[in-house]
Amino acid sequence: MEAAADMSIETHKNLDDEYTPGIFKATHYSTGEHNDAGYVAWKPVCYAGARHTLEEDRFTTTYGLRKDATPALPQASIAHAFFMTGMKPQTTSVNISFGMEGDGFYKASSYLDWNALVGIGQPPEDHLSTLVISVITAGVGLPAALFLFGGLAVGIKKLVRRQQTYPEID
Repeated sequence: MEAAADMSIETHKNLDDEYTPGIFKATHYSTGEHNDAGYVAWKPVCYAGARHTLEEDRFTTTYGLRKDATPALPQASIAHAFFMTGMKPQTTSVNISFGMEGDGFYKASSYLDWNALVGIGQPPEDHLSTLVISVITAGVGLPAALFLFGGLAVGIKKLVRRQQTYPEID
């Protein structure tokens, strides 16, 4: 079945690996481009232990978006009150598999830790803050400037010494 046109799943590069060491990708499921759209964002990793370390991480696999048959909403439900009569909400599904086939991590530990971010609007985008740009500039720019100006100073000093020739003493 084909997914709804305005719903999508995309994988993006990500700068932040604070809570998921070594993972620089994020998957976004979005219900549209408009501001009142919703999203779910997650990293393609789960953990077999409470500590989020590289030794305990297991990859997840996300399968394509699928449009499902929309169930009828019960008259006396919050969903019916929210979507009002006459509107038919679209439902889609996505399968996410945790770990690799045959790795047995869940049977061995009975533990699975996976995080997702749910929100309204557009998923957050990573960007470098002004502070990070300043620190990178200082860390790379200052040594480069010192190297450049130090090399120029040494070169000029050698050139000046060559031009100052004294008469030979007999």
